[in-house]
Amino acid sequence: IKVEGIHSATIYCVAWSDDDKSVMTASGDGTCKLFAVSDSGDVAEQGTWNPAEFQLGKSFSRVPVGGNQLGCSFVGGQPLSVGLNGQMCLLPSKPSGTSDIQVITGHYAAIAGMAVDYSAKKFYTGDTDGILCEWDLMTAKPIGRLEPPEGNDDLMFVTHGGAISGLAMATKSKTMYSVGW
Repeated sequence: IKVEGIHSATIYCVAWSDDDKSVMTASGDGTCKLFAVSDSGDVAEQGTWNPAEFQLGKSFSRVPVGGNQLGCSFVGGQPLSVGLNGQMCLLPSKPSGTSDIQVITGHYAAIAGMAVDYSAKKFYTGDTDGILCEWDLMTAKPIGRLEPPEGNDDLMFVTHGGAISGLAMATKSKTMYSVGW
């Protein structure tokens, strides 16, 4: 199979579905595409997902560095992409731009700090890459990464210039403090 000109940047990954009837691509342009493959080998584009645009919450003229889609796979038949920022996206079965994308968040560096907000039923973790994550205290499921106060236009979610080494929650003011180096 040879298909050209389908992405505006490098294709970093290609994945076949379990039934060999679909191919998915992940690209540095922040998108993933789905193609149907016939028994004779003909390829037809089925649509595009935009995980980087979904995470940023707006369209962009230049892909944020963290929005580069570096990996893709079908997990239990469900399309999944992985961005440079470490975020995984469960994509809807049929490509739909930015609708119905579910971000699975977490850390990809050592966690060095944790704080609990019992009143909000949440806990927070900080890692050595300067990233803070919010979690549901009752289920331990991720809620999301916290955005830096100055914004997150690069989609890298770095809240500290260096490693986070500790977190503390001031319960009265509902303020979380972090320390790092």
